[in-house]
Amino acid sequence: MKLFNYIYYCIYRYVLKAPDRVAADAWPPVFLGWTLWIHALMLYWLAFLIAPGKVPALPNKIICVGVMIFLIAVFSWYYVLRENGARVIRSFEQRQNQGNYARLGALMWYESLLVLFMVVGVLALSQRLTGWPPPL
Repeated sequence: MKLFNYIYYCIYRYVLKAPDRVAADAWPPVFLGWTLWIHALMLYWLAFLIAPGKVPALPNKIICVGVMIFLIAVFSWYYVLRENGARVIRSFEQRQNQGNYARLGALMWYESLLVLFMVVGVLALSQRLTGWPPPL
């Protein structure tokens, strides 16, 4: 949980620098759910490309999107509704490195967006080379 707390605080500091500070408590759980989901999806597709046939087929799109929404709901419940976000913020505020945390939060945000484009690139390349995944 320490890793998620660290990511939560970095994204929180990054969102505080944005003009819309009202949603600063809402964006970190969304980012945590998104980044965990997109990284797991990328690892799944890479495992499927490396060992075809040994990895079970991915369920339909509704289940995949449902898992992402479920992750966002779990992180929102843990950090916002149970008010653990305030505890995390208080514990990290004592370290006095808000600028560094904001820069790391920006780096994490852009990295998760780059992973999205990497996923699309890997899928396009694997479709051309191996025929997987089948065209929609």
